Amino acid sequence: MITTVTSIGRALRGERGATIRDVDEKGNANLVDAAEAAGVSRFAFVSFVIGPALAGAPLAEAKRATEQRLARSRMTAVIVRPEMFQEIWISELVGFDWRNGKAQIFGRGETPHAYVAGDDVAEATVRLTLDTTEPRDVAFGGPEALTRKQVVERFRSAGRPIATRHVPRAALRAGSLALRRIRPVQASLMALALDADRQSEPLSAQPLRDLGIEPRPVGDYIDQLLRTG
Repeated sequence: MITTVTSIGRALRGERGATIRDVDEKGNANLVDAAEAAGVSRFAFVSFVIGPALAGAPLAEAKRATEQRLARSRMTAVIVRPEMFQEIWISELVGFDWRNGKAQIFGRGETPHAYVAGDDVAEATVRLTLDTTEPRDVAFGGPEALTRKQVVERFRSAGRPIATRHVPRAALRAGSLALRRIRPVQASLMALALDADRQSEPLSAQPLRDLGIEPRPVGDYIDQLLRTG
């Protein structure tokens, strides 16, 4: 069994029924229980690195609850922890609207991130699931690390003017706390953005290469966006 389900993308696109509680928490809990009852032996779950700074963030707590439920089950758990997705964090969904020349910079915007391609995460998840030799808990990123400011400059250097707006760390912290009950998706994204801006170092791409995957650099993804418009 493999699950990548999350409410975040659907909620950001305006789907009212997609909530962290119903999808990420209850939905995954039901799926884990159903899989165990059906005799599934190996269960792969796409999560992320959940450090102390994410304590209380709704999405992080839902992910943690699923991991703990898997640990209590009879199934062998495979936990996949990718870095920031290229397709999500370089998009208008999280304030990077390069087509309209606007981008939000979270915090200082000077922390390098090894943005990872969704296709590489999918392939890694499949290979880790099919390798039944041992339980796995694998964190990885892409092969190229860029700060959010450097991502903006990549677009500018290609002739795309982008105006930036900074969201200070203090505002991210305050919003992540104040919105937990009333807007948990937004609170979670603010907590994730703050945690990312404080990240000590980018995740390595070596685990992907160990699986026989040559990951796509974030620069190649940006070039692709610029070519296709």
